[in-house]
Amino acid sequence: MTSMEFKRWERRVQSGDLASLQQAALSGVALLEPAPFTGRTLMHTAAQHGKKDIVRFLLEIGMSIDVTDDLGSTPLIEAVAARQTAMVAFLCDSGADIERKDMLLHDALIIAKSAQPIEAAIVQKLLHAKKASDQVKEFAQAAADGRVDIMSIMLDKIGFAPDDRIGSHGLTPLIIASGRHRLEMVEFLIKRGADPNIAENSQGVTPLIAAGQNPCLRDLPVFESLLRAGAHPDKTCLNGYHFLEHAELNDVDAVSIAGLRKMVMRFKCEKLENGTTVSVPVLKKMRVGKG
Repeated sequence: MTSMEFKRWERRVQSGDLASLQQAALSGVALLEPAPFTGRTLMHTAAQHGKKDIVRFLLEIGMSIDVTDDLGSTPLIEAVAARQTAMVAFLCDSGADIERKDMLLHDALIIAKSAQPIEAAIVQKLLHAKKASDQVKEFAQAAADGRVDIMSIMLDKIGFAPDDRIGSHGLTPLIIASGRHRLEMVEFLIKRGADPNIAENSQGVTPLIAAGQNPCLRDLPVFESLLRAGAHPDKTCLNGYHFLEHAELNDVDAVSIAGLRKMVMRFKCEKLENGTTVSVPVLKKMRVGKG
């Protein structure tokens, strides 16, 4: 099939002219042949334009559902990029390989997550099609990247809970997001009921301690959000350090340390005014070189 012939058939696919394609197949036209120079097929075009009947027909006459063009793009990737929600669902349900990557090493889900804004139904369908272990990885990645849009789908549509543990260390999304100083994610997870005092399994690191372990303190509001949610500033991990000590040991600048001290003092004073008993270790001089 020449380039001109391919373009002619492409226009018929775009217009949804299934009858012409069926007649052409009976007449021996090589509809399965890729376009010269690009490797693009009529399946790619049909998927991109949401022509489900034509995709089904091309599959019936022998086209591979995972056929690739010269850039490694599949019909599923084309459908995702074109935001064709119904087509994505059809291809996934028909057995398309959701893990197949193009030459840029982008699979369908990577492309779906890069859309601004995302097409939630497409992301949801692709996540549902993932193996359980891969879903957990996406759950953790959403927390690390601060992707509230993806996390919302994970919680509302895929069946995860805010305090679900991840990996052998038992990290939670709030611990991960706090360690990365993802303020929007921290506030989102707190609103969704995440426990601000939950600790991971290996060292007893809490969200507040994870935030203090980050040597690049950028968002003091992360600490404020955790404290307002009820995080205990004096809680230590297994090495005996609380979050301020971790911050100092990680060479956080003195201005940030001073800001954190004032913040903790303010919250402790608020608790005292409300008649709540509080402990005082976090307010004393830092114990550099402890243990």
